[in-house]
Amino acid sequence: MPLSVEVSVIHSVGACECGVHGNLTSIALHSGDAEDATKAYCSACLPSDVHRMLLMVPESSVRRAPGRQVKKRSQKQERTVMAGLPGGRAQAGSGSRPGYKGDGRVYDRIRVEMKSTTKKDMSIVTRDVLNKIRGECEGHEEPIVVVDFAERSTGRVEDQWALIELKVLERILNATALDDS
Repeated sequence: MPLSVEVSVIHSVGACECGVHGNLTSIALHSGDAEDATKAYCSACLPSDVHRMLLMVPESSVRRAPGRQVKKRSQKQERTVMAGLPGGRAQAGSGSRPGYKGDGRVYDRIRVEMKSTTKKDMSIVTRDVLNKIRGECEGHEEPIVVVDFAERSTGRVEDQWALIELKVLERILNATALDDS
C-alpha cells in the first residue's frame, strides 16, 4: 500500500531562533492522521538536511484495512455473541450505518461493541472506545464491550470477557440479591 504524503512550505513573518525578525519558512508534512512540521527559520538558519527529517513518518500512523481473515472472524464474533443474548442482533455493517451504531444490540437494553485479538493482551480497549459505545446508547441501553482472545493459528476463541460499567454490575447484583431473599 503506497504512502501518500503532502509537503507544504509555509511562509510567515516573525522571529527566528537566531533572534532575527523577518521572513520565515517552515516545512510541514501530512500523511493521513500524522502531521509533522519544522520550526520556522529565517533563510540563513533553515537547515540543509530538513528533507531527511520530513521523511520520518511513524509507521503506527498508517492504518490498513483489516484483512479478510480478521473481517471474517469479526463477523463470526458478532453473530455468535448476539445469538447468545436473548433478543440480540448484530448491527448491519458493524455499526457503520447511521441509526445502527455499535456492533450489536438488544433493543432498549444493551449496545455492544466487540473487539478480538490473537495476542496475549489487548490495548485497543481505550477510554475512547468505551465513551464511543456509551454515546451510541439510546433509551435505557447500557454499553458493553465484548473482548475475544483467540488462538492465532485456528482462530478458535479461548476466552471471552465483557466489560460493563461498575454501576451496571452493582445494579445487577442488587437486583439478584433481592430475588434470592
